[in-house]
Amino acid sequence: MIYRIDEIAHDVRVALGLNGWAPKPVFADSQQLRIEEQVRLFAPDAAAAVLAEAPVEKLGPGLPFADSIAWTKGDLWGWTLLPADFLRLIAFQMVDWAIPVTEAILSDSPQYLKQKSLIPGVRGNPYRPVCAIVPRSEGLALEFYSCLSQDAQPIRALYAPRPAWDPNLSIEMPPHLYPQMIKRCAAQCAQAQ
Repeated sequence: MIYRIDEIAHDVRVALGLNGWAPKPVFADSQQLRIEEQVRLFAPDAAAAVLAEAPVEKLGPGLPFADSIAWTKGDLWGWTLLPADFLRLIAFQMVDWAIPVTEAILSDSPQYLKQKSLIPGVRGNPYRPVCAIVPRSEGLALEFYSCLSQDAQPIRALYAPRPAWDPNLSIEMPPHLYPQMIKRCAAQCAQAQ
């Protein structure tokens, strides 16, 4: 659902115990203006923190990615670049995988070292696939382990984008996660006071 900045600012004021929908006076109250400025600053980070912690099934449908994939030479694992606004993986599944991956590991994880093993049973496979988020010279990439052949293509590749203000000063957030975003934003505004 899309929430406008005035609606978010109202809900943050209510959470802070301030005036809610009180009409703005001709000479606006400096505290009211300060809350709106703080909401403009803090709401995207508060929304991102809530989305990062939420269970994957609460994130909504997500956006597609993986328009093109690359394979390592002579091996059965590959990678795809992640979008610039990538926040969190929702699901990634290759055509020959039994199940999708919903949680990716990071390149500093001990599990990541296992993916480079020459023994196929140690790293991810079509029945126990693994995805890793790694930095590359081109940007962040999602490496996937492993497939049965290099002819495999993704059948599901969805991610949660990092929340940001659109040109109308609106932000998109799943409605059931909106109250948590308001609480986080209000807490950040209270600390900034």
